[in-house]
Amino acid sequence: MAGSDNTTVTVDGPNGLITSLNRGETIVVRVNQGNTVTSDKPVQAQFITGDINEQYEMRWYSLTPTEWWLDGYYAPVAEEVGSTGFWFYNPGATTIATVSFQSMSCASQIR
Repeated sequence: MAGSDNTTVTVDGPNGLITSLNRGETIVVRVNQGNTVTSDKPVQAQFITGDINEQYEMRWYSLTPTEWWLDGYYAPVAEEVGSTGFWFYNPGATTIATVSFQSMSCASQIR
């Protein structure tokens, strides 16, 4: 989804394309592992996956720009009622002592 008018979005690969979007417009593109999506202005990108011919299985991920990649994790949540659960995976041999999080209304730590 484009944040500004006249945003050029490029997707490489066999199903690739180059298109121009105006603010709020979206496109749906089938991508494969290794494809790259680039734009000349900020965009919001979602990655939706699931099993072919399954009726109820789906996963929805927010994609982040490569310059934001680090040892942290971004998880946008739009829920305003109820609670949101998170599961953490620690690939290391040592215990993680603190997990920090931040929301629009607070910042905190879980120990």
